[in-house]
Amino acid sequence: MGGIYFAEWRKDVKTSRRIAYAFRGEIQALQAIVTTRDYVGLIENTIKTMELSRQLQFVNIQVRREYFHVFKNNINNIGSLKNPLPELISRYYIQVSAIPEDLESYRDGTWKSANVGLLIDSAKELAKLIAETSSLGKEIVTEIGIHYP
Repeated sequence: MGGIYFAEWRKDVKTSRRIAYAFRGEIQALQAIVTTRDYVGLIENTIKTMELSRQLQFVNIQVRREYFHVFKNNINNIGSLKNPLPELISRYYIQVSAIPEDLESYRDGTWKSANVGLLIDSAKELAKLIAETSSLGKEIVTEIGIHYP
């Protein structure tokens, strides 16, 4: 009986490790895309342009692909990860999912009749969200390294 329990436990540990590594890989890839494409810098430049010109200028970053395959395929298994990873990973993906939604609002006409001050505030909030989400991603990668060396 103990041998069956141990074998099952060992299988769960291996599965949990594989899931953690998959999340780490996906999060690192998302972080690399944001850094390489310098989304925060682009948003900050748009803000500066609006502050100088006092005219509306929209952040033009388009997300054309779905990048959350690991998350979607493992949402039912997230509870098998060691704490605090389930909470951190859930929060990360909710935040990272909000970013394309905010970007879409710049293209769909939501802000066409806004005043420039409101649009600047919105762009600053978006840059802050990206930076905070990036920090959270780094925290998750560190936690995975601690719990799954």
